Amino acid sequence: MDENQNGVDYGMDPVNNGNVNQQSTPYNDVVGQSTSGSNGLAIASLVCGILSIIGGCCFACIGYVLSILAIILGCFGKGKADKTGKKLATAGLICGIVGFVLSVILSVLGFLGYYTVNYNFGA
Repeated sequence: MDENQNGVDYGMDPVNNGNVNQQSTPYNDVVGQSTSGSNGLAIASLVCGILSIIGGCCFACIGYVLSILAIILGCFGKGKADKTGKKLATAGLICGIVGFVLSVILSVLGFLGYYTVNYNFGA
């Protein structure tokens, strides 16, 4: 039996199925969760994709970098992830593509606006 310093018997350890010799930590009891870390690429892809949309609206160069990173991470994440991770990677891939297209459109509009104002093509 398991007794403390005062001689009180606590009985079996319910966390470790009665095995009092095994160390008990709250992290030993996680059941059914993947520990491979393959969803990390998918989550990173989604975060970069969302930030590329926001960054593409403010600064096109930030949008380009983050969207390309989201596309690359999304492609790798789809290959390594489980079912939930594949959905996250696909969402990150789509957000990365949207961020890239948005950055291109805003860059073109910015250059056209700059040259129209400074060089007066119509006059």
